[in-house]
Amino acid sequence: MAGHVTAGAFEGGDCYYLDDETLVIGIGNRSTPLGAEIPSEILAPHGINVSGIKLHPEWNHLDMIFSMLAERWCLVVPEALPDNFIKMLYDREFDIIETTTENAMQVFVNVLALGSGKVLSFK
Repeated sequence: MAGHVTAGAFEGGDCYYLDDETLVIGIGNRSTPLGAEIPSEILAPHGINVSGIKLHPEWNHLDMIFSMLAERWCLVVPEALPDNFIKMLYDREFDIIETTTENAMQVFVNVLALGSGKVLSFK
């Protein structure tokens, strides 16, 4: 699988694989609609669906308000994410830990999943 984002902007802090067939990309201050469209074109032949999530301007990256912790387990700031995205997570039966905007501002949500139920955090 090869390809390059040659137009728009696409940053790693805005993307998460929800599963083997779904990549979500935060669209906002850093990643643009065109920057998300190109990965969609690159990944579609491989059976991967790419969905853009519109971010409020106060959030620079998706990883400030959403993190995958493990397979089907995530950390979210519900009031900072679109309702349809939260609904999709619940419809797919994700285990969801909800937290607050205050915690997001203190970088509690931006974590790195290490596997075996462990995460690396700044706090």
